[in-house]
Amino acid sequence: MDEFFQKLRRIQKKERSESGLARVGDDFYQRVHSYIEDLLESVGNDPFAKEHYLIRDTQRIATEICERREHKITDSAVMNVQRSYQLFNGRPQFDLQDTTPLNMTPEEEELYFSLIDTLKAFRERIIPSIDIDTGESSGRGDEKAMNPPPEDREPEPLDKIAQSRADRGSEPRDRDGNAGLDDIETVLIFDEIPSRIMGVDEKVYGPFRPQDIVTLPSLNAEVFINAKKGRRMRYS
Repeated sequence: MDEFFQKLRRIQKKERSESGLARVGDDFYQRVHSYIEDLLESVGNDPFAKEHYLIRDTQRIATEICERREHKITDSAVMNVQRSYQLFNGRPQFDLQDTTPLNMTPEEEELYFSLIDTLKAFRERIIPSIDIDTGESSGRGDEKAMNPPPEDREPEPLDKIAQSRADRGSEPRDRDGNAGLDDIETVLIFDEIPSRIMGVDEKVYGPFRPQDIVTLPSLNAEVFINAKKGRRMRYS
């Protein structure tokens, strides 16, 4: 086995075992193409040449490397657009976070940014831009967008609900009937909550993922529980 084929095997192993892209060099695809061309030339018209097996294995490994990298690049583009393009934050804005995958070839960079542009254009089409100040919309359904029915309105942030309850004195009480901001609860989280919240103890909590077990001030924990976002954990 020659050196380049062994290098392909090492790259294949890294692409299988690592979540990020393996370092292959800017001219990786050109070198693969040239390598296969050289093998075909060495084979010539000899149907029994041993290089036939090497050509087959090289094509199989190179195809797997390419497809795994395509999946990683596509997944990264989708994830970054979802993080960066705020659909329902007043007028939708696109603020691409600096999370471009490392170790892309020039061809892969072109693929990545074309996916970003396509996804961005798609989101611009499906959700019309709404100017909160004037109420003007680029699409139909302006009145409904500006005055959604109660069930469609964006829920109030959980930390603000807890703080308003604290301001009103609507505090959950402990077993002795005494309320206090220092009380804490252990909660099993049901849904993903990507934003951080400010606890009534002025500490920052979150983000939260499903099945997280977290300790929160009782006021904040009660809001999660009442909103069906989690349940109280009891330990015997």
